[in-house]
Formats: sequence, structure tokens, C-alpha cells
Amino acid sequence: MHAVWGRYADFAPALRAQLVEVSEEWAAQKSVPEMGFTLGGIDELEDGEVLCCLAVDAEGQVQGVTSWLPVYADGRLVSWTLDFMRRRGDAFPGLWNS
Repeated sequence: MHAVWGRYADFAPALRAQLVEVSEEWAAQKSVPEMGFTLGGIDELEDGEVLCCLAVDAEGQVQGVTSWLPVYADGRLVSWTLDFMRRRGDAFPGLWNS
């Protein structure tokens, strides 16, 4: 397993498709719909300031994804905050729990 950091728009189409697949699978497994009061979602990944981290296995399959929003103070980037976290239903335990 390795981490692939980048911007959604810069990922190869195959990685973007898998990221969407993981997110949709994750949402489908929930008993209630996404609440919509958080920023986290696929649409927000198109913002050029949002970073993504993909957990990619040795076969090139995306097992999980996190998105990170920049945090600014006085107009200066000071930190990153986790926005959303998704994983495949069959991802190995410990990838991350959501």
C-alpha cells in the first residue's frame, strides 16, 4: 500500500474514476444519506486548493481516499484539515475506519 498525494484534477482519469467508485460505494453502505452540511464530497475535490491522498495497493487499486482543505491565518497557509475519508468496503482493517 502506498499513499498518492495530489490534486483531483491532476490524477489520471483511471485514478479519478476509482476515487469516485470508492466514494459511491462508501455512501451506498450507509443507512442514512450524507447530511450535506459538511464540505466533503466529490464536487468539492475540483477546487484546486483541495489536496487528496489515495491509498493505492500493489495492483493499482484505490482502497481509500481522504481530502484535505487548506487552513489560512492572516492570508497565509498554516495547516490542513481533514474534509472527508472514504474506503472500500473490503479494504483491509486499519486502512482507516469511517
